[in-house]
Amino acid sequence: MSRSPESVYLVTREYAGVAEAGGVKNVTRSLAESLTRAGVRVTVFLPRYGFIPREGSPVWSCSLPAADSVFPVSFFSREINGVRIILIDAPVYGGKHQVYVYTEDEAALIPGCRRGSGHLDVDVMNILLQQAVIRFAVERGERPDIVHAHDAHAALLPVLVRADREARRAFDSAGFLVTIHNAGPGYRQTLASLSYAVEITGLDPRFCADGLLSGAVEPFLAAANYACLTTVSPWYAEELMNPGPLDSTEGLAAVFRERSIKVTGITNGIDRHRYLPSDRECSLLPYEFDPEKGDVKGKYRCREELFRRLAAGELPAALKAVGSLSQGEGGPLLCYQGRIAAQKGLSVLVEALKRVFSSESRCDFILLGQGDPALEEALAGLAAAYPGRFVHLRGYDRLWARLAVASADFIVLPSEYEPCGLEDLIAQIYGTLPVARAVGGLRKIRDGETGFLYGDASRPNDPEELADVLRRVIGLFESCGGNDFHDSRFLEMIMKAARRVTEDFDWDRIVRESYIPLYAKNIPSRT
Repeated sequence: MSRSPESVYLVTREYAGVAEAGGVKNVTRSLAESLTRAGVRVTVFLPRYGFIPREGSPVWSCSLPAADSVFPVSFFSREINGVRIILIDAPVYGGKHQVYVYTEDEAALIPGCRRGSGHLDVDVMNILLQQAVIRFAVERGERPDIVHAHDAHAALLPVLVRADREARRAFDSAGFLVTIHNAGPGYRQTLASLSYAVEITGLDPRFCADGLLSGAVEPFLAAANYACLTTVSPWYAEELMNPGPLDSTEGLAAVFRERSIKVTGITNGIDRHRYLPSDRECSLLPYEFDPEKGDVKGKYRCREELFRRLAAGELPAALKAVGSLSQGEGGPLLCYQGRIAAQKGLSVLVEALKRVFSSESRCDFILLGQGDPALEEALAGLAAAYPGRFVHLRGYDRLWARLAVASADFIVLPSEYEPCGLEDLIAQIYGTLPVARAVGGLRKIRDGETGFLYGDASRPNDPEELADVLRRVIGLFESCGGNDFHDSRFLEMIMKAARRVTEDFDWDRIVRESYIPLYAKNIPSRT
């Protein structure tokens, strides 16, 4: 008979409000706080990077092995909204000023590095994090019911526990979950060879061998023998277990299928109250509005303020404007906000926008984000070719990210693949309709009802297909009267999309109906 979890460990490389990078930060914090509200004791383990203030109470210190070195490690505890956060302090983390990549200043000091490239010692960082969690539980005598590892950075944790006799005893009453947030190239933390995996982890080769794929060791594959694998939407789970001809996992999904490895998909929720446009204190927006009720006047006042600030050059230091916007004649404003990465289909977006800008004179585009320098260069070329119609705000600033999305009519998400997608939900909260490729978790958008979809995972991402759907939505916008569309089909879609976020993507509901039952199912039976 299953029992509900009383204590859960969450192991992650990022956590909203403490260490932020991609979408994992939102999931881990929202999951932790929702579990806490449900009465579960939650402990989050997180590296203390160099940008995290040295706050918290010291708990314990030790030395831990990773690769062929031994590292001094200290643990500090703090509490955020009822969640215990254990910060793992070690020199390998303290010298890092972004979660996953080098900053421009760091790259200038490290030969062969460039801004935005991944940390050279990432494997040591990952193994040390997992070893630290194990040692903490062993030495402190804690017995969690569930250990939930997030993404490949922590996916070897159940393997490391299984391989160590003392750790097995400490975790004998714990169930393990490993969530695949992204199984695409560059995200799986693949260890280059069996011999290297043995060297970096200290594991017996037999514990790594089951993770072998094309000569390398895949943490997700190695974990499948000892943990329940989950991912962040049922659609992405389907793609992982039944890959199509355009599989984006470099063969990992094919092995899942061959070995009949089950991946459970639970769609991420969103903490709507953190974004609520009817409350300026939480939204950070200059004007209030309420898309659920059809009140969007404040949305377009936000747009006016956006254009004013751009024209005046009132940008924060974290952002640099490449290109410009000249406030158009009532045409739609389109946007993208997120990582500048190949996965997000930005090369397709660039080619599609060239077509759209050439045929549609009454639309503009604002893009905010940072990442791949080659893609950033392509965006700069687009800005130069279409002055006044396209601006890239390079960098990240939370207020401006929200202002850009809230000011737009449509957010464009042409992802090559997408495990879940949060930007579509955030946009819908702000009355901004998503235009997205029908892959992975973006399939939660209801085409023609809460947004617009094109293409699918069975065929290549086509710029002309994206351009066609953009022309279609621009036409719909204009046929509904532009920004004066009261009682129109466009306004009905905005209201329906915003209401669906509230009804279907509430984190407390998802935790209550999906995570707690899954945790209960995976807690070992007491004998």
